[in-house]
Order: sequence, then C-alpha cells, then structure tokens
Amino acid sequence: MSLFNFDHRTSGLVLAGGALALAGAVIGAGCGGTDVSTQEGFCSALAAADCSYAIVQACYGSSDASLQADIDSCITARRQANICNPAHLPYHADFADGCISQHQTVFGASTIDGTNWDSVREACLPTFNRGGQKGSVCTDDVDCDVGYNGLRCIMRVGGKGTCQVPKAVAGGASCKDAAAQCPAGNYCDPGFHCVETPLKGEECGAGQPCSDGYRCNADLTTCENQLANGSKCARDTDCSGGFCLDTATGKQCAASYIFAFGATTCVDFKR
Repeated sequence: MSLFNFDHRTSGLVLAGGALALAGAVIGAGCGGTDVSTQEGFCSALAAADCSYAIVQACYGSSDASLQADIDSCITARRQANICNPAHLPYHADFADGCISQHQTVFGASTIDGTNWDSVREACLPTFNRGGQKGSVCTDDVDCDVGYNGLRCIMRVGGKGTCQVPKAVAGGASCKDAAAQCPAGNYCDPGFHCVETPLKGEECGAGQPCSDGYRCNADLTTCENQLANGSKCARDTDCSGGFCLDTATGKQCAASYIFAFGATTCVDFKR
C-alpha cells in the first residue's frame, strides 16, 4: 500500500458535506517556499514534508552526523512522480498548500493511524483528482472535481455512482435524487430509501457496504466479521484496524502504519 494512493480506505460510503475548497492556497510559493505551480515542484515540497526527522530516523536509523544526508536521500526518493502521484491523476495546483500542510502535520510522527490517514486523503483530494463534472460516472471521490465545485461520488447499489454536490438526507428518507447522501450507517437501497447497512450474514456488494465491524466477503455477497490485526488480508476493508499492509510475509491487517528500520513501510522513502 502506498500512502499516496488516493483511492485508499474507501468503503463505498461517501463522505458528505464540508467545505471542500481550501481557501488561501497559493500557486507559486507553497509551504516551505517551494514553487508548487507544477507537479514536479509540488512533489518536491510534499517530499520535504514527508521526510521529517521522525520518519527519516525511523527508516534510516540516522545518527546526528548522517541525518542531513539521510533527509536528502529520503526527499530524492519520495519526490519521484511514480511515488508522489502513482495513479497519474491530473494535478490541481490551486489546492497544493492544503495537502502539503496536512502532510507536514501527519508525517511529523513515525506512526500514522486511520484517522490521520483519512485527514491526509481528505486534504489532498482537491489536489489530485480526475475532475469529473456534475453527473459524470464515478466509482470514487477521486473521479470527481472535488476542489473547484465540491463534487463527490454518490454511490448506488451495483456500484453505479455519479459526481454530485452531496445533499444530506436522513435515515429512512428518499434518496431518489442523484445527489442525495444517506447518513453514516445507511445506504441507498434499490427502492431509493436510506436503510441501515447490512449485518453479518446479510447481502452486501458494490454500493451496499456492511455495517461497522463487518466486511463483504471475497465473493462480495454477504457480510462477515472483519479480521483481527495480524490476520492475512486482501484489502483495507477486510481489517478491523483499517489497514491491510504489505509485510515481508504478505499482506496483514494492522491498526497503524508504523515506520521502522528495515520495514516495508520505508520502501518509498529510500533510494
């Protein structure tokens, strides 16, 4: 899993509401004074934010004497386009500063939990997205113009979604309007009403996610208990901790993304 994969931690329920445009973002001098008008400049600024003392010391085992050289090596590795933007999404410089600022906050520690990761994804969605306009087909928020027009991917059963400005509706209410967003713990059923998400043994699938604590099984037909930390997994939603991480012995569930010397979590931070 790369922390720059902006499709990460998507459960099928789309976050509603909120001011999506990040006011005050500046094209030109980004956080730290780097020119972020181009993706190359942005990736350099983001790499500098990510290669904090805590991360570099954890991944490189730095001494005081080697710290600056290790930071430079980290930035060189981290600013590469295939790491900064692995999905090759269109870059929107107007929203660069908000993304960089959140990275500075979150990557200041050597452990990232699910809440912190979600804050990074949320802050960076306006910066990298496909810019789909209202009504266009989508499968994830990253397909939509999140920054300029505040669009999100509103999903329906069967995995059919469209980019809309979300309109929050209550549980039990009609969700026939394409922009209607059911509350957390609900989904829009085939009859276009917000109903509670399914529990263990009940039917699930694209646009029909399981309730908290459950996962849609490999055949995407019924809900099962989520897996405990340390269990083998295929995707983040399999895990009660929220992360399905690459390890030396395959993918395993975890509740935190921990950077440590020799760990696979440090691969994208080293040349």
